[in-house]
Amino acid sequence: MMSRLFPLALLTTLAACSADPAPPAVPETPAAKAVREYRLDYSAPELIDSGGTYYYQRVGLTDRNEPAARRRGYDSSIGSYDDSGSNYETTSFNVAFFGADGADAHLLLPHSRWRVYELDAAPLPAARAAFLFYRLIKADSNQDGQQNGYDPLVLFATDRRGRQLQQVTPDTVSVLSWQVAAPHHLLVHEQHDSDRNRQFGTGDAGQWRRYDLRNLRAPATPLLPDELRATLQQQLVSRRLQLPGED
Repeated sequence: MMSRLFPLALLTTLAACSADPAPPAVPETPAAKAVREYRLDYSAPELIDSGGTYYYQRVGLTDRNEPAARRRGYDSSIGSYDDSGSNYETTSFNVAFFGADGADAHLLLPHSRWRVYELDAAPLPAARAAFLFYRLIKADSNQDGQQNGYDPLVLFATDRRGRQLQQVTPDTVSVLSWQVAAPHHLLVHEQHDSDRNRQFGTGDAGQWRRYDLRNLRAPATPLLPDELRATLQQQLVSRRLQLPGED
């Protein structure tokens, strides 16, 4: 009787062992997840100067699962999408520069922490011919998990080959626009976080300031003198009191 029970017990034990669960899967690392979900996206190469042979190309990342229209550059903070050169709107985090023959290839930034919101390579007027201008987002100031137009847009400049990067405006203001005024001035429309909510919007105050293209590190000056701006502020109050129903 005992000799018959032993094989039965052995088979039962083997069956129990074969039913053991498989070992747990190794957790996916954050780096592996990023590669699986996202890919690099490149804008069309753009010639920097007419007749030249040096190009730039914006580099971003896109979600592999997004619709094609969005992958080609839709930006919800702007409400448009464009895949052409300086208007390329995606989550661009760097710019590549290179010669037509591949020589002198390099990147604008040595890291991926900032967003390249805008690149302006226009050659005219002559006063700005030595520069490329950029609006870069350096931080998620309102801590909403994104770098977009609600964060400070900081103005930077390089030479025409994307080298010698230098910051023009401070981190505490957001640049709305700028223009070059002969012979050597850069006029910048800056917005301040006047309501101190750590993001920039239509309710925040703006001011135009003047920078010197001969020395972009020199302190900026207001476009209008303080006394003139104070007079205009008083006129604003007077007009609202006179015409409270005016839009």
